[in-house]
Amino acid sequence: MNGDFAPRVQKDVISCKLSYGIFCYQTYLICLTAESKNKNSGCKSIINSVKKGDNKNLSTYIRREQLDGLEIFAGSFENYIFKPHFHECYTVIFVQEGIGDYSTKNKQLVVPQGSMLILTPYQVHTGRSKDGSRWRFLTAYIPQRLVETAYRQFLGLTPEDSDVKPYFNENKFDSSELFDLGLEIFTELLENSNPSGAKAQLDLFLKVLFQAGQEVNKLEDQQGRRESVNLVKDYLHEHYAEEISIEHLCDLSGLTEFSLIKSFKKYFELPPHQYLINLRVEKAKQLLKQPSPSTHIAYEVGFYDQSHFIRHFKNIVGVTPKKFKDQKFSSTYAFK
Repeated sequence: MNGDFAPRVQKDVISCKLSYGIFCYQTYLICLTAESKNKNSGCKSIINSVKKGDNKNLSTYIRREQLDGLEIFAGSFENYIFKPHFHECYTVIFVQEGIGDYSTKNKQLVVPQGSMLILTPYQVHTGRSKDGSRWRFLTAYIPQRLVETAYRQFLGLTPEDSDVKPYFNENKFDSSELFDLGLEIFTELLENSNPSGAKAQLDLFLKVLFQAGQEVNKLEDQQGRRESVNLVKDYLHEHYAEEISIEHLCDLSGLTEFSLIKSFKKYFELPPHQYLINLRVEKAKQLLKQPSPSTHIAYEVGFYDQSHFIRHFKNIVGVTPKKFKDQKFSSTYAFK
């Protein structure tokens, strides 16, 4: 992959790809992909704002529908902090510059440049620069079905073995070969809207991932979660769009409010209320791929206050629901 790109102009579209090293000092950036209908705005304005040092936090987001809606998020940050949250998919993060800190109170997840982090569905994590310097990364959000199908093929199992799912005892991978392979594949997916052999390349990465020396097991309850707390989690997944009170969850679990919150947070790293908010945001992300207005989607997933929906969505995803919905292919934007 060539790191230095020159801007190329097509009809009604400006597409820029910049690599870090073009600018001096603290203007290192991720490879940017911008689309604009106005030749005089778009990429040019982004370049100028970077030169002036106005935007310390920039990112690019794309979604590839030909791969079950696989998403790629490339970020270049100095002072943006992602609060504790989770995703419903498998999350693979390649740290290209600086040190990324994805730690929670229960688990240290510090990833230096050149290392890769994998998070299983619903695994809580944060996100920030470890030391306040530039933190540049590329994240792939791989749908569960793609990973689990590839894992069954890797083991030589049939589709009927649906209960067999990959589980990674270690989250951090230091293999340079795996890092380089994955970064090349997902960068190509980021930059090319219809890369040839995309599914084959993704399957190759997953196969190498399963072989990478990390212990991969059948997904089971490694933490010995208590049945009462699991009942609450399952209830939240089934009724996330409804109004749910802590009193009802206490009745369901047979625990006091204090015990429920403490136990739930111990096993899932978030209290029930925050877990529910995160779950609603994940469901909203899926619905935002459809033509329905974001205001309707907010109500559909259980947010009855539009301002609360926007605030919680931005805290977890990093952009507003409107910006997320508008990014059908690719765009670059600054984080405030």
